[in-house]
Amino acid sequence: MKIGKLTNPELIDCVFGVIKKRRDEVKVRSSLAQDCSSFEIDDTILISTDPITGADEGAGGLAIKINANDIYAAGGQPVLAVITILAPPNATVEEIKRVMVDAENEAERNNIEIVGGHTEFTDAVNKIVVSVTIIGKTDKHITADSAKAGDSIILTKTIGIEGTVILAHDYEKKLRAFLTDDELEQAKQLKNSISITEEALIARRHNINAMHDITEGGLFGALAEMAQASGVGAVIETDKVKTHPVTEKICSSLGVDKYRLISSGSLLISAPRPKELLEAFEQAGIQAAVVGKFNDTKEIIADFGDRQEKLSTKYDQLFDAVKRCK
Repeated sequence: MKIGKLTNPELIDCVFGVIKKRRDEVKVRSSLAQDCSSFEIDDTILISTDPITGADEGAGGLAIKINANDIYAAGGQPVLAVITILAPPNATVEEIKRVMVDAENEAERNNIEIVGGHTEFTDAVNKIVVSVTIIGKTDKHITADSAKAGDSIILTKTIGIEGTVILAHDYEKKLRAFLTDDELEQAKQLKNSISITEEALIARRHNINAMHDITEGGLFGALAEMAQASGVGAVIETDKVKTHPVTEKICSSLGVDKYRLISSGSLLISAPRPKELLEAFEQAGIQAAVVGKFNDTKEIIADFGDRQEKLSTKYDQLFDAVKRCK
């Protein structure tokens, strides 16, 4: 059993030997005995932080990706990342290195430099927990709380992307009971859709009022957050919401609500004139559709055709799915 920080040789091998220098904004970089890094940015600074607690496979890259999504959804560009890894005593140094390599690879894809963090073995956790903070920059902060009554609600891609990927990677044996090999591979490959970089950059160039990436709580949770924060109501038509067939099959087989499954990779956009934006998405090969409208009623409604449901934020269905996979 190992408790405490990594040794200096372990840090050099697993952390400092993995991360690369790539941003001119960084003035003092991560190194031994260096508790603070420094940087210079002229634009408005954006900051986002989130942990990964529900995934095992690929947790390092996923942590970078979901936090970068927050920066992109705010109309910005991610620049720097700080990563904290808490590992249980039975974990190995090699496992920590895999997390760092995965995180660094994703950071490279987004032109982010990892500038610091913390690594520790501790009996406070029973699995590896990865938490990332990303600092970004923008000349125009697009917030999630500025949706306007009358705006169309645009949804990109399909719902439940992140949840599908986590379940496919971490609970492959359980899913093989009802998925074919091809379907399982499709589920795993959805990891390539978790980034919202391209659609956020396109949306930023158009006349939009708000953006919000769909994370814990799924589509219904994100819409409730966005509408409540903006002081508006909303109606979403579920028949216009797209779901990947393999996500549909996983949710149906495990008995979980696809509309409340963690959905990093999908973006909600509040747009007063959606036509031009949808055309731009189509030209870029990005799936997107108007799925509803914001209004001035203050009620947030999911319209299923034969019934309606008032929406609020609730816990994510991933946790139920994981229980049923064990």
